[in-house]
Amino acid sequence: MMKVPQEHQKMLPGLVWLNLIPFFNLIWSFFIATWVPQSIEAALGSRAENTITGRSPGLIWAVLTALGLIVGIIGSFAGSFWRMNLIHQEREIPMASYLPDVIGLPIGLLALLFLIFFGLQVKSAANLIGGGGNTGESTAGEAW
Repeated sequence: MMKVPQEHQKMLPGLVWLNLIPFFNLIWSFFIATWVPQSIEAALGSRAENTITGRSPGLIWAVLTALGLIVGIIGSFAGSFWRMNLIHQEREIPMASYLPDVIGLPIGLLALLFLIFFGLQVKSAANLIGGGGNTGESTAGEAW
């Protein structure tokens, strides 16, 4: 976002760090996945038609992040309750009680993969903008 001129920025560059706040990131990731590509497209103007700005992998990342957390939380509570109930009844614990935990791991890994893909596409598209961004010093989040 630092390379995008201020008049085209849909969000301030530092706001991407709000995604590190637990549970808030479930909603904020959708804003990042939408606003960052929109900002790059606005800065590129007519050149944006032939440029991949990362909108699709960004939205997939946001959906997978939300889905993974929801499956993880519901699965952990439901699975734990089910296992505790079976232990209390001194019955064998079926493998199906671990299914939400097993499903949550690949969803989380896919979300990470799409986050990386999103970041690479954003960085590639932002490099096309060139030096038209802010005149401040380079920071760690420059690609965003």
